[in-house]
Amino acid sequence: PASVSDSMHGVLEHARSAPQRRFDRPSQLASTAREIVRRIDVALRHDSVDRARAAPRVDFAAMSAPKPDEIAGRVLILKRVVAHELATPPRDEFDLLPGREQREQLRELDEGALELSEACRVQGLWSYATEFERRHLARSPLHALQAERIEAQAGLDALPALLFALGIAPKMPPYDVAVDPSFVSAIPNVRSEELLARAKPREPAELERARETAAFWYWRSRTRQRIEDGEAPPKRFGDYAELVRENARSAHAEGLIDALVDDDVAVGSCAYRALDDEQFTLVTARTIERLRAFNWLCGRAPSNRWERTPLEG
Repeated sequence: PASVSDSMHGVLEHARSAPQRRFDRPSQLASTAREIVRRIDVALRHDSVDRARAAPRVDFAAMSAPKPDEIAGRVLILKRVVAHELATPPRDEFDLLPGREQREQLRELDEGALELSEACRVQGLWSYATEFERRHLARSPLHALQAERIEAQAGLDALPALLFALGIAPKMPPYDVAVDPSFVSAIPNVRSEELLARAKPREPAELERARETAAFWYWRSRTRQRIEDGEAPPKRFGDYAELVRENARSAHAEGLIDALVDDDVAVGSCAYRALDDEQFTLVTARTIERLRAFNWLCGRAPSNRWERTPLEG
């Protein structure tokens, strides 16, 4: 039991102590930056204020948070989805293989996928999977669209929040540090009840606090996007610099962020506004997945449906 938590602690410490890994992603994402940007742009422009004008406001208080066994099941399904994706070569590399090697490799990958999906059924994990995840696990990712592969890999950024909720991960990794793929291999291949037996679930108040941190980082991402889109700042602020300064100072005083740089959110040693486009994209992608995970953990998804979790701060 202690070894799982110790492994997670080691992975997180490795990420924190290796600044050269900042903004890294698994190699499979290298050729898909444009799709990541498109996905993030859609999320950032799907503003919760605009959505509220078109539909009744959701009563989150009337919803219930997922139970610990559901969180454990979600961890184990996401682990398999992400591992399944990361073990598959990028499409552009696969396409360079001779035709015979392509057919042979695809046959082996498809057979492995069938074995993986059957193992999920036997271990009682299938009920925790979404329809998308079941489809993805039942075949080689080489059959999937690039957008679907991006969606599968995104679970890597949600896993720390889920393991933190179970008390298996001792702390959340910083938002400016990528989750190393070794984080996935540190999660054991067990039944949900076995993982739950090793857990010490955190109190709802602690999860809500972590959700507020994720929501603030998401607010900072949306604010930068609005600046780039040429939108005017809220009327009571003279400009966006004043808006960011006031909110960043407040978040720092409340302990939602660790540090400030030039009256802005610190991302490593630089201010958030100084991030280049690639850095902004990767930090935002990480933020989106963590906020969705914490929204789900805090009972903000209709019927606890992971795939229906809203992206709202």
